[in-house]
Amino acid sequence: MPVTRNECARCGTCCRKGGPGLHIEDKRLLEEKVLEPGDLVCFRKGEFAFDQAGQCLAPLDQELLKIRGKEDGWECLFYDPSTRGCLIYGDRPLECRTLMCWDTGPIEEVMGRDDRLTRLHLVPGDSGLGELIREHESRCGLGRVRAITEKGDVETRALRQEILDLCFYELSFREAISQKTGTPDNVLECYFGRPLFRAVRGYDPWFGSDDFLGYFSG
Repeated sequence: MPVTRNECARCGTCCRKGGPGLHIEDKRLLEEKVLEPGDLVCFRKGEFAFDQAGQCLAPLDQELLKIRGKEDGWECLFYDPSTRGCLIYGDRPLECRTLMCWDTGPIEEVMGRDDRLTRLHLVPGDSGLGELIREHESRCGLGRVRAITEKGDVETRALRQEILDLCFYELSFREAISQKTGTPDNVLECYFGRPLFRAVRGYDPWFGSDDFLGYFSG
């Protein structure tokens, strides 16, 4: 007979697959300094992410703040593989508290709720940073990428150059903020999302190719 269980086996699989998305009630974790902005990464509206329900990559219909992965991987920043435990277990976010791999109903309900924590829950909209976030979205949002890709075949030199120009402009936007404020890259990724050249992946196979990524190496 198959073995059934109703408790965590501490295998670490869920934590190695990625950190949780945050909800409005998780804002207290930042207010109480359990989490810092540099612990988070923003996946912006329109960015492709894994859709658990459809088991496929799909563009986000709203932005998603989540705990970042370690280095270039997806393993949650707070997962301790030596103990197969969580470094902030007593203050873990809502999705972590809800997740039960033996019964996915509760986590599916939570992930389907319209109460995602956003950058503007953390930053006053009328602040200097709030205005920069809006300007960045206006100039370098995924909607701009979609509009370019809808013009025609991305194989054409002109459209590829337009995408490259936008990605390089977005990097210069980040660099200007970093130089002016001394903000490290991990904090920039909380407030401005991942660099656009990484966020465009999913809109066309070329964006994940060595040819495309080679423009941004070094």
